[in-house]
This record gives sequence, structure tokens and C-alpha cells, in this order.
Amino acid sequence: MSAPAASSAPIPAGRPQLVRTAVPIAHWQTEFDRIVAAKYRLVHADGYEVGGKTFVNGIFRPADGVAWVARHNLTAAGYQTAFDQFKAQGYRLADVSTYLVSGQIRYAAIWRKASGPAWTAYHGMSQSDHQSKLEALTAQGYHPIAISVAAPGDKPQWSALYVKESVGTWLAKSWLTLAEYQQQWDAATAQGMRVAYLSATQYAGSVRISVIFQAGSGAYEARFGLTAAEVATKSAAHESAGRLVRGIAGYVAGGSARFALAWS
Repeated sequence: MSAPAASSAPIPAGRPQLVRTAVPIAHWQTEFDRIVAAKYRLVHADGYEVGGKTFVNGIFRPADGVAWVARHNLTAAGYQTAFDQFKAQGYRLADVSTYLVSGQIRYAAIWRKASGPAWTAYHGMSQSDHQSKLEALTAQGYHPIAISVAAPGDKPQWSALYVKESVGTWLAKSWLTLAEYQQQWDAATAQGMRVAYLSATQYAGSVRISVIFQAGSGAYEARFGLTAAEVATKSAAHESAGRLVRGIAGYVAGGSARFALAWS
């Protein structure tokens, strides 16, 4: 469920997930520390700007005994340094996202010290270079699990993470308008796929969506244009039915924060 930014309410124990929306980035570390102390681990962080101020959404799941680390507010150089450091220590990248702080690109990332399939990642690429890498890696048996775009100065940069494993049918699209996202969602749903990942970025006064669909079954819902209150209500209802948040993206529409989510 969602909670007010910088909440001082006790962290509930033993939940299948905790979702935080619209946390001011200055308060994110404090909220992160409180939740981790209650035996949860971060699985995804999503940053977005409203009126020049940066906010963070986060998805937490119960700690599973695997060592992990998370970092945010990294510059490109800082992210590369952390990437190299943790990889050398036997950690694998589990999530990467990009956002803007005062108009400058920043990175948030999560690493886990666990075995798993081969993986690879890149950051700061142009759209054409990203598309070339996507096609080449797909041909090698990889599939993307994160595709994040940020556009400092309306100059978009792509960052992505891939793993080499079979997940059945999948589809990855980025730089979609909301209308195009709806069209892709309709087509993917008709083919038995569902949202596995979401991110959003602002560009030239509008929003662009990145989405990864994967084959799946069972009850499922995806929505965009939600307020924080609507996110809390829907997430609570889905959680009570055993469904978790699979993707979350904050963005601006009409000068106010809105959210795109998927539950399954």
C-alpha cells in the first residue's frame, strides 16, 4: 500500500509488499532505512519530477536472506564506479532506473549477491544505439528486464538491463506516448502478455512510457493516470486478493503527478 511521504507511522511486518509513492527525494533515504530495518528489501525505485522537484516511488518485498545493496542519486560516473565495484564483489545488477534532479540525470540501482543467468547492462545510450543493442542481445537469447529513459535538456538517454533466459513471449517498447502505450497494451493483452516493467520520462512537455510485456496468466490489471490516493486504494485491493505491483511509473500530466501501474 502507499503511504504519505516521510511517514512516521510504524512499518507493518510480514507484508508481501510495501509500495511507497511520491516520497520527496530528500526524505527517501530515511524512508528506505525504516523499511529495510523492518526486514524488507527494495526491488524497484522510480524517480520523477513535478515542478522541478524530484520524488521517488519504491516497491519493497520481504527480505529473503540474499545480500543486496541499493544506491540512488548517482551521476553517470558514480553509477559506473558502483557498477564495477559491486560486480567485482560478486553482485549482479537487479534493477536500474534514471531520473532528473535539478535537470541533471541521476541513477538508482539495486544489486544482489546471488547466482543466476548471464546478464548485461548499459547506460547513457542514444535511442538508435539502444535499439541496435536490443536487437543484438535478443538474437543472443537475452531479454530486457529494465529499460529506463531520462531526457536532460530534452536529450533522451537510454539505460537497460538484460538477462539471458527463456521467459516465453515478450515485447519491449520505449518512447511511447500514453496513447501509443494504450495501443501496445491492447495488442499485447490480446496475445496473452502482461506488463512486467514500466517507466516514464518527461519530454518536451509530454510523457513518454517504456514498457516490457511478458507472457502470463491469472488476474491482472494495468492503469495509468492515477492519483496517489487511487494507487493506494487499488494496491490495497489487489494485495488483499494476492496480487502484487509489477510496475510503477510516476510522471506529470496537467501539472500534477500521475502514476501508471500494473498488478498481477
